[in-house]
Amino acid sequence: MHDVMRDTALYIKSSGPHFMVKSGIGLKELPSKQEWGEHLEKVSFMENNVLEIPPHLSPNCEILSTLFLQYNMSLKRISESFFQHMHSLSILSLSYTGIEQLPNSVLNLETLNALVLRGCYNLKYVSSLEKLKALRKLDLSDTAIEEVPKGLEMLVNLTYLDLSTVSLKEFPMAILPRLSCLQYLIFYSKSCTVKLDGSEAARLRKLEKFEGRFNELTDFNDYTDSIRDQSRTSYLLVMAPPEAKFKVNEKTLKLKCDGVRDSRVSKLAKIIVANEGVQSVSFNREKGQVKVVGQVDPVGIVHKVRKYFYVEILSVGPNRRFPALLPKKEVILSGCQIGRDPVVLPTDLMFLRIFESHNVRSLSDILIFFQQANQLSVCSVEDCKGIESILDSSLSSSLCSPLENLEYLWLESSSHLS
Repeated sequence: MHDVMRDTALYIKSSGPHFMVKSGIGLKELPSKQEWGEHLEKVSFMENNVLEIPPHLSPNCEILSTLFLQYNMSLKRISESFFQHMHSLSILSLSYTGIEQLPNSVLNLETLNALVLRGCYNLKYVSSLEKLKALRKLDLSDTAIEEVPKGLEMLVNLTYLDLSTVSLKEFPMAILPRLSCLQYLIFYSKSCTVKLDGSEAARLRKLEKFEGRFNELTDFNDYTDSIRDQSRTSYLLVMAPPEAKFKVNEKTLKLKCDGVRDSRVSKLAKIIVANEGVQSVSFNREKGQVKVVGQVDPVGIVHKVRKYFYVEILSVGPNRRFPALLPKKEVILSGCQIGRDPVVLPTDLMFLRIFESHNVRSLSDILIFFQQANQLSVCSVEDCKGIESILDSSLSSSLCSPLENLEYLWLESSSHLS
């Protein structure tokens, strides 16, 4: 289902009597009701500056199947009447808009297959999804929701669920076993009140891609031990107590901005750097572009910059600091007492990142991980204050043999390394 969104976006660029495409042309309001023909099947207004969809706009589009409104970052309100006559809508993307509330009329679209709300940073609540039984893709990543929508457990046809949002404070684990068709699950939460049960997650037998955070080592080990005989095409498993810090899903945000080429660039830099999660900012004066790297909120940055400068988003994508390993088979350990607490790793692990494990003195202390996972080729050790050397010089070459497959080693913020 996640490929359907991409393929439809490419297809919808075609011209034809059943399409209306007005993307990236600076629209501040949608076309009038008269311009929406009853024959329309696919419509795209993505990457514009629409501020509001008013109550008087209620297009009669009974056969409309696809509607793209993403990257209208100034869009805060959508009237209830807008979706009233879109009874055949199958794909709806409102990602990276500024909406604070999802119209209840969306939740009555019983033919909806995909609802994408990624990057709706002002969206704190979504009411019951119980009528959306045809839904196969639900993306709530980087929203501000604190609890999962009611009725989620009734979406038995769901194959794609993304709940990677730091604001989530509640998730009844009994929901997961009900979603037995899931093939793609992303679940991150920093809250100590959200507990990802390893054994329950392992019961999702159709799962092909899984990314999730475990707060307790027993749950992490339960999960990795339970899936040893199962095939996961891709995974990213995080073991980190609620207070532990780590980096995951870092973004590269590229902007076009009119303050890059003149003396205002220092003011622009201060505005961007003041945002939470920003790790680096670079400017291309020749092209008038800005690149921002980190765990950032693109919508929030653009809103703040737009108060003083003209700005538009060119792209938002993953930040690639490390070699791209496909398929992704990655584990992050943060705040773990390595060597004291037993950690069970997947046997096909390819990429291991370790954060804030201050009792680690060298790679010698984590040799057991390379013994568990003989495909481990990339290792990163970051913010581990106890690191003194790369390897213990007293180790024999035979004991170092598990490191033979290591191709890439990254050490960062290791102030005691000699």
